[in-house]
Amino acid sequence: MADEAALPSVLQSKAMVIPSFSSDGGPFAGRIGQLIRAERLGAEGRVALASLYLALMTDLLLEWLGAQGDILLDGPLAENAVYTRALASLRLDQRVRHSDRRQAMVYAGLHLAGFVVDHSMVTVPASRVAMADALHDYRLYWRRLLPNGAARRCVS
Repeated sequence: MADEAALPSVLQSKAMVIPSFSSDGGPFAGRIGQLIRAERLGAEGRVALASLYLALMTDLLLEWLGAQGDILLDGPLAENAVYTRALASLRLDQRVRHSDRRQAMVYAGLHLAGFVVDHSMVTVPASRVAMADALHDYRLYWRRLLPNGAARRCVS
Protein backbone atom coordinates (compact mmCIF):
# COMPACT_ATOMS: atom_id res chain seq x y z
CA MET A 1 0.00 0.00 0.00
CA ALA A 2 1.22 3.50 -0.79
CA ASP A 3 2.58 5.47 2.14
CA GLU A 4 1.82 9.20 2.19
CA ALA A 5 5.02 9.82 4.13
CA ALA A 6 7.01 8.88 1.01
CA LEU A 7 5.33 11.49 -1.20
CA PRO A 8 7.34 14.59 -0.14
CA SER A 9 10.64 12.94 -1.11
CA VAL A 10 9.18 11.99 -4.52
CA LEU A 11 8.06 15.57 -5.13
CA GLN A 12 11.35 17.00 -3.92
CA SER A 13 13.43 14.67 -6.09
CA LYS A 14 11.28 15.48 -9.16
CA ALA A 15 11.21 11.75 -9.92
CA MET A 16 8.62 11.24 -12.67
CA VAL A 17 6.84 8.66 -14.73
CA ILE A 18 6.16 9.73 -18.31
CA PRO A 19 3.59 7.69 -20.29
CA SER A 20 2.95 5.38 -21.98
CA PHE A 21 3.26 1.79 -20.90
CA SER A 22 0.76 0.33 -23.35
CA SER A 23 0.99 0.10 -27.10
CA ASP A 24 -2.63 -1.02 -27.42
CA GLY A 25 -4.51 2.11 -26.45
CA GLY A 26 -4.83 5.12 -24.23
CA PRO A 27 -3.96 8.76 -24.82
CA PHE A 28 -0.27 8.06 -25.39
CA ALA A 29 -0.41 4.70 -27.20
CA GLY A 30 2.71 3.85 -29.10
CA ARG A 31 4.97 5.99 -26.94
CA ILE A 32 7.59 4.38 -24.76
CA GLY A 33 7.21 5.25 -21.09
CA GLN A 34 10.08 6.62 -19.06
CA LEU A 35 11.12 6.71 -15.44
CA ILE A 36 13.00 9.91 -14.66
CA ARG A 37 15.17 10.28 -11.55
CA ALA A 38 13.50 7.25 -9.94
CA GLU A 39 16.65 5.18 -9.41
CA ARG A 40 17.34 6.68 -5.97
CA LEU A 41 13.86 6.01 -4.62
CA GLY A 42 13.38 3.12 -2.24
CA ALA A 43 10.45 0.72 -2.43
CA GLU A 44 8.08 3.11 -0.62
CA GLY A 45 9.11 5.97 -2.87
CA ARG A 46 8.48 3.92 -6.01
CA VAL A 47 5.02 2.95 -4.80
CA ALA A 48 4.29 6.61 -4.04
CA LEU A 49 5.64 7.58 -7.49
CA ALA A 50 3.39 5.04 -9.21
CA SER A 51 0.40 6.26 -7.20
CA LEU A 52 1.19 9.88 -8.03
CA TYR A 53 1.47 8.96 -11.73
CA LEU A 54 -2.01 7.43 -11.60
CA ALA A 55 -3.39 10.57 -9.93
CA LEU A 56 -1.75 12.80 -12.57
CA MET A 57 -3.13 10.69 -15.42
CA THR A 58 -6.60 10.67 -13.84
CA ASP A 59 -6.44 14.45 -13.41
CA LEU A 60 -5.29 14.93 -17.01
CA LEU A 61 -8.02 12.75 -18.49
CA LEU A 62 -10.73 14.31 -16.33
CA GLU A 63 -9.58 17.71 -17.56
CA TRP A 64 -9.64 16.61 -21.21
CA LEU A 65 -13.17 15.30 -20.68
CA GLY A 66 -14.30 18.53 -19.05
CA ALA A 67 -15.49 16.51 -16.06
CA GLN A 68 -17.41 18.38 -13.38
CA GLY A 69 -19.07 17.33 -10.17
CA ASP A 70 -18.03 14.77 -7.62
CA ILE A 71 -15.38 12.22 -8.47
CA LEU A 72 -16.41 8.82 -7.15
CA LEU A 73 -13.69 6.24 -6.63
CA ASP A 74 -14.10 2.57 -5.90
CA GLY A 75 -12.15 -0.64 -5.74
CA PRO A 76 -8.65 -1.15 -4.40
CA LEU A 77 -7.32 2.12 -5.85
CA ALA A 78 -9.79 4.05 -3.69
CA GLU A 79 -7.91 2.68 -0.68
CA ASN A 80 -4.59 4.13 -1.91
CA ALA A 81 -4.05 7.23 0.24
CA VAL A 82 -1.37 8.75 -2.00
CA TYR A 83 -3.61 8.43 -5.07
CA THR A 84 -6.78 9.73 -3.42
CA ARG A 85 -5.14 12.64 -1.55
CA ALA A 86 -3.10 13.68 -4.59
CA LEU A 87 -6.19 13.59 -6.81
CA ALA A 88 -8.19 15.59 -4.25
CA SER A 89 -5.36 18.15 -4.11
CA LEU A 90 -5.20 18.42 -7.92
CA ARG A 91 -9.00 18.68 -8.36
CA LEU A 92 -9.77 21.34 -5.75
CA ASP A 93 -12.98 22.41 -7.53
CA GLN A 94 -14.42 18.91 -7.18
CA ARG A 95 -15.03 16.60 -4.27
CA VAL A 96 -13.16 13.33 -4.45
CA ARG A 97 -15.16 10.66 -2.68
CA HIS A 98 -14.87 6.95 -2.20
CA SER A 99 -17.10 4.30 -0.82
CA ASP A 100 -16.44 2.76 2.52
CA ARG A 101 -17.02 -0.57 0.77
CA ARG A 102 -15.66 -2.15 -2.40
CA GLN A 103 -19.07 -2.37 -4.06
CA ALA A 104 -19.16 1.35 -4.85
CA MET A 105 -19.42 0.74 -8.60
CA VAL A 106 -22.89 -0.67 -8.12
CA TYR A 107 -23.91 2.42 -6.16
CA ALA A 108 -22.28 4.73 -8.70
CA GLY A 109 -24.19 3.01 -11.53
CA LEU A 110 -27.46 3.39 -9.66
CA HIS A 111 -26.65 7.05 -8.97
CA LEU A 112 -25.87 7.70 -12.64
CA ALA A 113 -29.15 6.02 -13.60
CA GLY A 114 -30.99 8.58 -11.47
CA PHE A 115 -31.77 6.45 -8.44
CA VAL A 116 -31.40 7.96 -4.99
CA VAL A 117 -28.80 5.88 -3.25
CA ASP A 118 -28.51 6.03 0.50
CA HIS A 119 -24.93 4.86 0.79
CA SER A 120 -22.16 6.45 2.75
CA MET A 121 -19.30 7.96 0.82
CA VAL A 122 -16.14 9.31 2.38
CA THR A 123 -14.89 12.68 1.14
CA VAL A 124 -11.12 12.68 0.67
CA PRO A 125 -9.51 15.83 2.06
CA ALA A 126 -6.94 17.67 -0.01
CA SER A 127 -3.39 17.76 1.30
CA ARG A 128 -2.27 20.62 3.50
CA VAL A 129 -1.54 23.85 1.63
CA ALA A 130 2.24 23.40 1.28
CA MET A 131 1.82 19.87 -0.10
CA ALA A 132 -1.01 20.96 -2.42
CA ASP A 133 1.19 23.76 -3.78
CA ALA A 134 4.05 21.30 -4.33
CA LEU A 135 1.67 18.93 -6.16
CA HIS A 136 0.47 21.73 -8.44
CA ASP A 137 4.06 22.73 -9.28
CA TYR A 138 4.95 19.08 -9.91
CA ARG A 139 1.92 18.71 -12.21
CA LEU A 140 2.96 21.71 -14.29
CA TYR A 141 6.49 20.32 -14.69
CA TRP A 142 5.17 16.80 -15.48
CA ARG A 143 2.79 18.11 -18.14
CA ARG A 144 5.61 19.92 -19.92
CA LEU A 145 7.36 16.58 -20.32
CA LEU A 146 4.35 14.77 -21.81
CA PRO A 147 4.52 13.56 -25.42
CA ASN A 148 2.35 14.77 -28.31
CA GLY A 149 1.89 18.30 -27.04
CA ALA A 150 -0.43 16.97 -24.35
CA ALA A 151 0.19 19.97 -22.12
CA ARG A 152 -1.13 22.27 -24.82
CA ARG A 153 -4.41 20.36 -24.85
CA CYS A 154 -4.91 21.12 -21.17
CA VAL A 155 -7.26 23.94 -20.26
CA SER A 156 -5.32 25.21 -17.26
